[in-house]
This record gives sequence, structure tokens and C-alpha cells, in this order.
Amino acid sequence: MVDEDVDTPDLRLGVRVLAVIVVGIGAYATLVILAHFFGGAITSLYWKALDVGATVLVAYVAALLFGSAVRIYLKHVGNPGKATAIRFVTNIVIATVVVAAILSLLNVSLSSLLLSSAFAGIVIGLAAQTVLANVFAGFLLILATPFRVGDRIAIVSANYGAFGPTYPHEMVYPTYTGTVRAIDLTYTILRLDNGRIAKIPNQVVVSALALNLSYPSPRSYRVRMTFDLKVPVTVIEEALAEYVAQHAAIPGFPAPRVEVADIGVLTWDGVVVLWSNEADEGPVRDAILRRVLPRIRAATPASVAKAA
Repeated sequence: MVDEDVDTPDLRLGVRVLAVIVVGIGAYATLVILAHFFGGAITSLYWKALDVGATVLVAYVAALLFGSAVRIYLKHVGNPGKATAIRFVTNIVIATVVVAAILSLLNVSLSSLLLSSAFAGIVIGLAAQTVLANVFAGFLLILATPFRVGDRIAIVSANYGAFGPTYPHEMVYPTYTGTVRAIDLTYTILRLDNGRIAKIPNQVVVSALALNLSYPSPRSYRVRMTFDLKVPVTVIEEALAEYVAQHAAIPGFPAPRVEVADIGVLTWDGVVVLWSNEADEGPVRDAILRRVLPRIRAATPASVAKAA
């Protein structure tokens, strides 16, 4: 038997599917053999009982093996706590198929049963539409694993709209950043950076832009500032050069630069654009501003500095 800790969940799932097929073929072959040797001695009622028993046996093996495969897969992706819930839903699906098969073997009309319950099904389906959408989205998150429990992620969703820009031409989208505490069948639970717990519907998470911040990678930052019109651009460029001298450049990415973003009657707006391995904007922004501030005070005329 293969060790369950082996990192091959797809292979183990394939082995279990093959086992279910083998059991099904074995049950069918057994019925064929019985029909060949004892066909005349077995009544139609006993045949139906044998068919029902074979169906239940195959379904039981399928539920057992698929449940084991789900547990191993979730252990592999770091979310074993949801194995019970997913196995429960899987067993319900298998049980539904088995009941339909048994009713068919007993010559019970499925169409009449479905038609008699159609109205109730429509009402229940409409009432549970949002819940079912979140459940299916939860299955997708658990199986596709775009992130795992313990990962630090940022969710950007159009469901909550965009913030109006504080600066012109600088649109800000709402980002909910935190550590994944759990992925339930209806909600993804985050502990936000401010310490609060956020429960985001799985349907929203699936349709949102999810940024996994647990794996450091270079990203672009824009630090925007407003200056007195008398402050020259070279002052900001000198402050940026001081920052660059203390932080190694990232090979393959553009060098940091200063851009003039806007000009007003008394002020102008500048943007420092740079790439950094920092996961958050806060430390980058703080480092830039700490180098810019003393140079602005030194370059600003006394009257302006006094007014400031």
C-alpha cells in the first residue's frame, strides 16, 4: 500500500476511481455468472434484490474510497478540517444517484416523482440560490487551492466598488488584506491586518482578484507627494538617489524614477515609482518620505517653511 504522506494526491484519486470501476465490473460479472448457472432457479424478485444489493455495494465502496481520497487531498493542500463537510456532500450526491438507480430497478417512474416535486424544487432552488452558489464556490476554492490556510492574501473585488481618488488620476481599489484563517463551504475567513475578522462570501472570492502575498516577489509602488511650486524636482531626485544607495536594485526591473504627475497654481505633484520586494506599501512609503522631508525643508525658502 502506498504511504498516505506521499505527495501524489492525483495518483491516489486515480487509484480509487480505478478501484470503484473494478468493484462495479466484479459485481456485474458476478450477476452474469449467477444468471448463467442459476438463472432458472432464481425468481425475478430475488434478481431485483441482487441488483439492488450490487448497486448498494458499489455505491458504498465508491463513498468509502472517494471519502479517503478527499481526506488525503485536503491534507496535501493544508486544509484537512473541511474533509468531513466535503465527504458529507459527496455522500449525499452518491446516495441520490443510488436511490435513483434503485427506483429505476424497481420500475418506479422517476419522471412522475420529479414532476410532483418540481414546484417545491423550484421554490427551494430560488431560496437557496445564493447559498448553493457559495457552496459550489467553496468546493472550487478547496479543490483549486489558489491559496491555503495560513497564507497572507489580498482580495480586490468589484463587488464593493472603487474608492474615489484622493489625488487626480490615482484611482484606488478596495483591497482587503489579511491571513486566511479558514475556507468554509460558504465563507472564506480572513484575519485582516487591523486585527478584525472578515467573512467574505466564497462567491465573491472566486470572482475577485486574489493576490497571494505569502511568496515575496518584486512589485511596483507609487509614492505620490505634493510640493510647493518653488521646490525643484532635483531635490526629490536626490532623495530618491539616497534611497537607492541604501537599497540594492532588483535585477531585471526598471530603475526607480521621479515623475511629475500634476502642476497647480501654487503646488506640483510628484510620484516616486520604484520596484521593491516589500510586501506592503507602508515601509516603502515611510522610507521615501523620511528622505524627502529634510531635503524639502532645506530647499524651501524661509517664508514658506515658516508658513508650513
